[in-house]
Amino acid sequence: MILLSAGNVEHRLVTMDSELSLRALERVANYLNSELGGRSLDDLRAFKLIALPVELRQDFALASAVTSALVDAAKDLAENRVFLEGTSHILRQREFQDVSRLEQLLSSLEQHHILCQVLGRALLGQQVTIIIGAESPVEAMQDCSVVTSHYRIGDRVGGFIGVVGPTRMKYDRAVGAVGVMARNLSVLLSRHSLG
Repeated sequence: MILLSAGNVEHRLVTMDSELSLRALERVANYLNSELGGRSLDDLRAFKLIALPVELRQDFALASAVTSALVDAAKDLAENRVFLEGTSHILRQREFQDVSRLEQLLSSLEQHHILCQVLGRALLGQQVTIIIGAESPVEAMQDCSVVTSHYRIGDRVGGFIGVVGPTRMKYDRAVGAVGVMARNLSVLLSRHSLG
C-alpha cells in the first residue's frame, strides 16, 4: 500500500516465489519509507534500487519487487487522469443533435490529453476561466463552452474541474458551481494533506 501526501492511496500486489518473514517485510518497508518518504512523484518514477545496506542484502528480491511496484504506481499516478461524469446530458442539447458533431465532441472528450489541454487553460487565471466556442484550441469543441478552474493542494495546483456545455449555457450558474467546487476541493484536499 502506498500513501501519498495528496491523500491518494494506491494498492499493489507483489507476488514472490518464496515465503517471506514478517521481519523481512518490516526491514524492506522501513528502508523504502526512509528512502522515499517526502519525495515527489517524479522522484518516485525515476527511483532505481541500485544497492542495499548490508543488513538488507538478503532481502534484495523483495526490495526489488516492491520498488518496481512503487515505480509503476508513481507512473500511473503521474499521468494526467481525467474523470468524466454526465456526458449523456450533452445528448439533450440541440446543438448536438447532429450525430457527426456529437461523435467528434465525444471522441475529443475521450482523448484525455486533449481534455487536459483545454482544462489546463485554467492555469492562466486565478479564478474561473471561460472558453467560449472558437476560443477553444480543439476544433471539435468549438461548438461548446468550457467553464473551468484549478483547485489547489496546499500551495500547488492539484488538478482541474470544469463543465462542458453548449455556448448558450447559463454562465452565471456554471461559473458559480465550478468556483464553489474548486474552492471546496482546495480546502478539503489541503486539510487532508496536512493531517
